[in-house]
Amino acid sequence: MEANGAKPVSGGRVAIADASDLAVQICHLNYYFGQGELRKQALFDISLDFPRGQIAIITGPSGSGKTTFLSLIGALRTLHEGSLKVMGRELVGMSNNQLVEVRRGIGFIFQAHNLFESLTASQNVEMAVELMGGFGSKRAQAIAS
Repeated sequence: MEANGAKPVSGGRVAIADASDLAVQICHLNYYFGQGELRKQALFDISLDFPRGQIAIITGPSGSGKTTFLSLIGALRTLHEGSLKVMGRELVGMSNNQLVEVRRGIGFIFQAHNLFESLTASQNVEMAVELMGGFGSKRAQAIAS
């Protein structure tokens, strides 16, 4: 058993003792581009958990599926096969309006896109939240999590 209550399960996957401690839970995720004879699988049977507060680094060569994977977690794409829970909410089967609500609780900072060079990473995030309103309550909520 790991220090955070996690325990290894089959396939090298680590299960967390309490699912409420998970930010993201992925089970047998598969994703495809195209249809019919042109269909090409991009992500293959991914199963893993990300505990709340964990920092994860995703690396791989160009075209390996990193952006596709993150766009699925961010509810920017629709999952084809498997289960994907973000903050305890199953994304599979959600309506577009429900996915929009999930997106409002997720933030991404991309490598070099849409950031102001004169601001720190934290200031870039704070500015985006301030533009959406409710910065004080969202910051307090994030710190409390």
